[in-house]
Amino acid sequence: MEVGVVATRNVVLSQHQHELVDLLVRSGRYQNASEVLREGLRLLERRESEDAARLAALRDAATKDWSDLADGRYDDITDDNLDGCIGQLGARAARAGWLMVGYRLTRVAQADVIDILAWSEAEFGEEARKRYETLIANGIRDAASSTSDVGHITRPEMGEGVFSWHLAQSRAVAAGQTVRRPRHFLICRREEEVLVVGRVLHDAMDPRQHVESQQTRD
Repeated sequence: MEVGVVATRNVVLSQHQHELVDLLVRSGRYQNASEVLREGLRLLERRESEDAARLAALRDAATKDWSDLADGRYDDITDDNLDGCIGQLGARAARAGWLMVGYRLTRVAQADVIDILAWSEAEFGEEARKRYETLIANGIRDAASSTSDVGHITRPEMGEGVFSWHLAQSRAVAAGQTVRRPRHFLICRREEEVLVVGRVLHDAMDPRQHVESQQTRD
């Protein structure tokens, strides 16, 4: 039987990592340090694959928002009408599981908000839906009015001039109506003085959220 030649590598570990490898080997789950490192690489490979799948899904989602814009499927909303628009969508979500939001809001983004608010009411009740309505409206205003790049994450992989804004950055604005852990972000771009909201997506779709979370734990 032929045995493949396996290359050896010198790996430098931190003290914490060295102690962790020893602990795992002593537990009996792994026979030696090589098995521990191979398992770590398998997990990393799986995470990279999952992140690539999330990014592909995110890119696919983004193509729908800008095609809506090109085909004229959007609504222009003034600042004075923004709260009323979100409230109307919340009422639609309560009645039929639908909703929308935006300054220039593509139809697919409207469908995103409808789904979000319908789920919020179904899971947590009418007051929770109304708090999320306020948060979404505040998030759109913040994304449009920010005078610096703080809070904006550029997304060149999703198109020229595209950026995202996470709703967690706008929760403090909703005084007395704070959403504890917002999980959605806006996909936006500017067209002259108009903020275009293309999608409102759950952050589980965004590989960057997982990378930043892992780095924070490390």
